[in-house]
Amino acid sequence: MHTTAKLIRIVIITAIVVAAGMLVLWKITENKPLLPDRAPVNVEENAVINNEAEEKMDTPSGGGGASLSYAKEITIDLAAGLATLYFENPGKSPHDAAIFIVVQDTVILQSNLLPPGSLLTSLPIPEKGVPLERGSYDAKILVQFYDEEGSPLAVNAQIEGVQIEVK
Repeated sequence: MHTTAKLIRIVIITAIVVAAGMLVLWKITENKPLLPDRAPVNVEENAVINNEAEEKMDTPSGGGGASLSYAKEITIDLAAGLATLYFENPGKSPHDAAIFIVVQDTVILQSNLLPPGSLLTSLPIPEKGVPLERGSYDAKILVQFYDEEGSPLAVNAQIEGVQIEVK
């Protein structure tokens, strides 16, 4: 009888430890939107690309750098099926980029590839729509930069304090 009680205690303690570990792992990954591990294949067709030669910013050997311009206001017109925004990956930037617009830890819009010299002022709403109703939302823009092979770089940007107005 004494051995059975010990075995039950061990099983209960093991179950509690496993459940606590799963909860910690879930909480760690819960608020991180999943971004693709490869660059988008297509260049963003809604971007205006300035192909004029511009001197790239200097980056140290084995290091990196990024350059970008943006506005923190985005308007989504549900009737027109279009989001209006301002994001530029300037010609001096050494890397391609893609942007991901996030509301409440959900990616609601994303661009295709934005090579250096790209200016993006609109994005079509995907056929599945956006999971938002009319109103105002706090958001962030995640910027993923890519190397020449299309792998994500460690140099990325997270633009906080973005306001989205859905009409």
